[in-house]
Amino acid sequence: MTNNINASRLVRALSTGALVVLAMGMKCIPYNQAYSPVPDAGTRVVPPVDPTADSGVNVTGDSGVDVTGDSGVVVEVDAGPTFVPAVACAEPGQARLRVENFAFNIECGCAEATGLICTLPVGTKVTWTFIDSTEHTVAGIAFGSVEVLAGTYDFTFDAAGDYLYECSIHPAMTGYEIHAR
Repeated sequence: MTNNINASRLVRALSTGALVVLAMGMKCIPYNQAYSPVPDAGTRVVPPVDPTADSGVNVTGDSGVDVTGDSGVVVEVDAGPTFVPAVACAEPGQARLRVENFAFNIECGCAEATGLICTLPVGTKVTWTFIDSTEHTVAGIAFGSVEVLAGTYDFTFDAAGDYLYECSIHPAMTGYEIHAR
């Protein structure tokens, strides 16, 4: 009998306590998209500032946000790192590689001046210029040229990733990479 009484007291206590906890825990919080996580880890989220509010706050800037108020405090939000190639091309948003002497040589537009890897921003158009006396190809999984003796082959890297490429004619011309960031 004692067990039944204790069990009924426990059920009443739990149900009363659960209702109190449930009632206290229910809150409506308005959703504000400005505080949502962003896919790019390098981007910082800044709460929106109402420019019509009479708070003495001014919002200016194209690449970031400068917020100044009556206190004279300035907060700058950087738009992120700016890409600077080792050797700049004449046209922004472009990288050029020369295919000569059985190698893909960096001419301009990459973070590296030489080597097997060319790091560049997403959206960069890469132009391979064929100036060797032998036919070559640019062969990657997502892109590739036909056999070329002279002229150019272009490809724009619209998605971030590491892209391996080689010359499918010459086995020694392997290990080259485009890193789109």
